[in-house]
Amino acid sequence: LYPDYPTALVNRGLIHYASGELAIAEQYYERSLLLEPNQLKVRVYLGQVKRSLALELNRQGENVNATQAFRECLSHIDSAITRGIQLPLAYHIRCDVGHEIGIDGE
Repeated sequence: LYPDYPTALVNRGLIHYASGELAIAEQYYERSLLLEPNQLKVRVYLGQVKRSLALELNRQGENVNATQAFRECLSHIDSAITRGIQLPLAYHIRCDVGHEIGIDGE
């Protein structure tokens, strides 16, 4: 295994996300994007992780940190959408987060 191979990093991120290890998944996705910034699907995956982290922070009553995580989620999702990704998950997350933080019309 090549430690800096973006596809391997993404696959590890997917495994950790599926296991509920969000912070570890986040690290793998971010590392992969550092190596190859134009991976639109990875931006969506990272947005998905940020949304899950935000929901967890909200449940813990950490509203300021949750709002920041939601904003980071939108940044990644909007970046992928603006660049032309055709992945339904991106639009689903965008709509959900917009509703969750009250910016449905943006």
